[in-house]
Amino acid sequence: MLYTSLGESGGLRVDDIDTMTAFADYIVPAGLQVMGVLTYSDDLAATIRDGRLLEADSAEEVEIRAHTIYATALLAEEVNSRRAPAAQVIDPQIDARLWTHFHTTTWPHHLIRTTMY
Repeated sequence: MLYTSLGESGGLRVDDIDTMTAFADYIVPAGLQVMGVLTYSDDLAATIRDGRLLEADSAEEVEIRAHTIYATALLAEEVNSRRAPAAQVIDPQIDARLWTHFHTTTWPHHLIRTTMY
C-alpha cells in the first residue's frame, strides 16, 4: 500500500515489486476465511471466534501465515488467468484489497501477543 501511495513520485523505488508476497497479518486471513478461501479446524475457529490468544510462533500461527501467503498467490494467479496481460495484478495488490475491505469489518481474526505485525 505504501508503494501504491507513494511510488517513485514519493521517492520510493522498488524494482522487484512483482516478486513480493502478501503480508501475512491478522486481517487478510480473516478476509480469506470470509470468502471461503481458508477454512480452519473447528478448534482453531472456536479459538478465533472466542477471542482467545494464540501463542506467538505456534504451529497455528505459522500455518495461518503460510496459508495466507499461499492463498493470496493462488488468488492472484486466478485473477490473472482472467485478465489481459496489461491488467495483471501482483500478490501485494490482492493483499491490499483484502486488508482494505476487511479491516473495516468486525469479522473475528486471530489474536497473538507479538511485535511482528
